[in-house]
Formats: sequence, C-alpha cells, structure tokens
Amino acid sequence: MCAVCLVVLSATPVGAALLQRVRGADPAPVVTITKGPAPSDPPVSVGPAAVVAASTLPDLLAVRPETTTPPYRRDLFEHWIDADRDGCNTRSEVLIEESTTPVTITGRCRISGGTWVSPMDGTVAFEPGDIEIDHHVPLAEAWRSGASAWSDARRRAFANDLDVPYALVASSTMANQSKGDKDPGRWLPTNGAYVCEYVTAWALVKYRWSLAVDEREQTALRANLSGACGDHLVTLPPVM
Repeated sequence: MCAVCLVVLSATPVGAALLQRVRGADPAPVVTITKGPAPSDPPVSVGPAAVVAASTLPDLLAVRPETTTPPYRRDLFEHWIDADRDGCNTRSEVLIEESTTPVTITGRCRISGGTWVSPMDGTVAFEPGDIEIDHHVPLAEAWRSGASAWSDARRRAFANDLDVPYALVASSTMANQSKGDKDPGRWLPTNGAYVCEYVTAWALVKYRWSLAVDEREQTALRANLSGACGDHLVTLPPVM
C-alpha cells in the first residue's frame, strides 16, 4: 500500500489499520493555508505530499454542479481487476488487507478465516461473502463529479485504486446499500465515531482524482471538517 495516507487518529479497526500503514512514511513539510477561496474560485494549489489541516480540504476542491449527462453507466468502470497478476483481484486484496484476523488463501485466491468490521456501522462479519467493498466515493458520484469525461483506463484505475487505503473499504451490505451513491450532504455513517474519518477520506479521494464537489456537498464537508476533526493533520495523496 501507499506511503501517503490519511493521518486521522481513530479508535475504529479500519482507522487503526490506516495509521499502521502510514508508519515509516517519509515526513512531509507542513503547509499552512491561511485563507480559503470562495466557492466560485478555483481550488488552492498545494504541492505533492503536503501535510494540511483537515479543515482546509474543502478549499482544495473545485466547486461546480453535478453532471447528469451523459447518463451514468456502471459498466464503464471496469472492476474488479487483478492489477499485479498475483491471482487476487481488487476485491480480494481489500478483504485480505482489512481483515482483523489472519486469513487463509487457497487455490485461486479463495479466502477463509477472516474477520471484518464495517466501520460505517460496526457490523462484524466472518465470511467474505457477507462483506461488500465500498467505493468511498461511489462510482455514480464520481461520474457526476467529472469521471464522465474520463478515458476508460482512468475510470478503471479509479474503480480499483489500491494505492491509498481509504479509496476502497470493506463494508456491511446494509451500510453500503444505505449509502448508495449519496455524498456527505445526504448521508453519513451511523457510527458517529467514524464520521470524521469518513468525511476526511471522502475529501481526500476527491482531491486525489480531481473530482468536483457541488455546493451542498462542500457545505457538508466544511461542517464536518470543523472543530477537533478539522484540527487533524492529513497527508495529501498524489494527484492522479
């Protein structure tokens, strides 16, 4: 996994895993942003691997209405793929990475013996079939936020992004279906302890892929990335 990851202290199993994954990363310079732009302004330009306060993330995102034409097509986001040709596709890689107990892998990446905790609602599962892999920024939301203009290769890369630990998350079916393609202006996790981490990761994925936010979405990001949550330092991922 990557060395430029979300740095948010969390008591959730996934949060602890994220913190574990960033240990050993090279330190990055702290960048202070003293004033954010108005919603109509272009996003602030920040250098790669910068460390910023979570409260500044909404200022780094372009604001524009969502695109509804052409209509969303899920089949244009090819997934799941086996990018490293090790026999395990993207879904399996996330299951292996996020299990809180060791897994057994047999045959053509058949997984057994794991334990998964859905951070969005705290549901615990012991069978891979009981877990869904959630695109933190849903594919339909990405489509409306700029991905409709992407190449097929770029959409495939987005749908299978394993290079940051927060782009894809093991989730319960109930939480994943409840979320659907909603942004934080319309849906937040029922697990209140995960909301800060969830909204921070949402903003980071949008930043990484240069996806826009609409005004309601930006308002929700600002509201949730305030106070103690907004004081957390995050490392910006490479922009794709």
